[in-house]
Amino acid sequence: KQGGKQRKYAFESIGIQYSGNRQQKKESGSSDVIKRSAVEDLLQGAYSENLERDCSDFVVRRSDGVFAYQLAVSYDDAVMGVTRVVRANDLLESSPKQIFLIEKMGYSAPTYCHAPLLVVDDGRKMSKRNGDLCMEQLRKTHTPEQLCGKLAFLAGLISKPEAVSPKD
Repeated sequence: KQGGKQRKYAFESIGIQYSGNRQQKKESGSSDVIKRSAVEDLLQGAYSENLERDCSDFVVRRSDGVFAYQLAVSYDDAVMGVTRVVRANDLLESSPKQIFLIEKMGYSAPTYCHAPLLVVDDGRKMSKRNGDLCMEQLRKTHTPEQLCGKLAFLAGLISKPEAVSPKD
């Protein structure tokens, strides 16, 4: 509630009209309630989530009016015609929510592949912001084969960081 009034959440663009009152939703037997959403991930295998039980009403638009990540990325993937999503496995749990939203918008969900999260030597997530992926810097300290080997190791494709050719 906001200022004593029930806030309305209208997602007409994705075919959902919901007042924000969970009890009202349950009593109405709304057909918009989905019990389970699943993804068959190319690396992680089957992953599913009971959206109503496990994540309840997840945010799609923040109180400041900005669309939240789940809706923004789902809409973008849908209208851009994305057919494959490859990203780090720390985002696997987002996939069922995104599939739900994409299908509610009337689009087909892409195929997902969640690869191991890339981390640097001190264990933190590899980041452009921290200069971890600056090719100019990496070229000064690594051969192309060393870079391929390092990335293959970080992705869990080889057991130790050793030089490998891109072909390998």
